[in-house]
Amino acid sequence: MLACVPVLLASVGCSAVAATESHTDSLEPTSSDTAPTPAPSSAGTPTTPAAVAAPVAGHALTLDQLTIESGRIHGEGSQLAIAAPEVRATAALTSGDAATLAFTFEGHTAETSKLANGEIRSQVCLKLRASNTCNLMYVCWQENGQINASVKSNAGQSTHAQCGANGYHGFFSTQSTPLTPHAAHTLTAKIIADTLTITADENTYSVELPADAPTSGGVMGMRSDNAAFEFTLTPM
Repeated sequence: MLACVPVLLASVGCSAVAATESHTDSLEPTSSDTAPTPAPSSAGTPTTPAAVAAPVAGHALTLDQLTIESGRIHGEGSQLAIAAPEVRATAALTSGDAATLAFTFEGHTAETSKLANGEIRSQVCLKLRASNTCNLMYVCWQENGQINASVKSNAGQSTHAQCGANGYHGFFSTQSTPLTPHAAHTLTAKIIADTLTITADENTYSVELPADAPTSGGVMGMRSDNAAFEFTLTPM
């Protein structure tokens, strides 16, 4: 559903909102496995969604090219913004092997969400090779400067009801630049063969993928927890 609503961030326009927001796992507090449905017309008949252009590698995604699984994203065109405490999104028809998130961190969200283990974490993340909510990879930049990479692997499962908070495996962590209000950053993650390369601003890290990492397929996307920021998200 797209609706124009006021928000606190500067990059405002329309917003996309998840159909539901009830999902918890060890990294994700709430998310939905149910795709948004078209809004009914005044006659009670579902409207036909407008055609959405297919994503193009190297071009920032527009709001209508994202599937919002949880939370709300605001913006116009490819200039997007988040003020919700928990957001999950993917982009259909993209490669799951590479993505770039260019963002300006604005601080904590007004509301706070907790991870399943009770931790309150402020972070922005890329999703890679996301087949579903149970099988994917994350590359996250936390407010304290930690860069983490993890796998969520649950063979034969595809919904949160099936996998819950199970299947997480962190395989990389390092200290980088802390996120401070109004500072611009770029997070890029790229998989070539068995190597994941992460670039956080001027710092680059290469790490071998673990055995339980998704081997291929899936799409790219993003997530955030307790972080307000403006951003562009680009499939590579």
